[in-house]
Amino acid sequence: FEVATECNGFGLITSGMVLTILAAGIAGRRVLAYVWLVPLSAVIGFILNLLRILAICLLAPYFPKHYALLHETAGIIMLWSGLGLIGWLAWRPVAPKTTNIIG
Repeated sequence: FEVATECNGFGLITSGMVLTILAAGIAGRRVLAYVWLVPLSAVIGFILNLLRILAICLLAPYFPKHYALLHETAGIIMLWSGLGLIGWLAWRPVAPKTTNIIG
C-alpha cells in the first residue's frame, strides 16, 4: 500500500507538538514541562493515527461504497481527539505556589 502524504499522521503529530508549545507557554509552564509534554504529544499523535488506520481497516469492509466518508470521519474524529487531549494536558493552569509562614 502507498500512504498519501496527508494521511501519514505527521499532520496530527506536528500540529500537536506546536499546540503543546503554544499552550504550555500561555499556561506558564516551566521548561521541564516542555521536555516531557512535547514528546508526549508526538506519542499521542502517533497512537491516535494508528487507531485511525485500524478503525478504517476494520470498518472499510462494512462500508465499501462510502470509503471516502469513512476515511474523512475517522480522520476528523482522531484529529480533534488528539488535539483536545494534547491541549488539555498542556493548557491546564499551573498551580499557584504556596508558601509556609511559620511564625
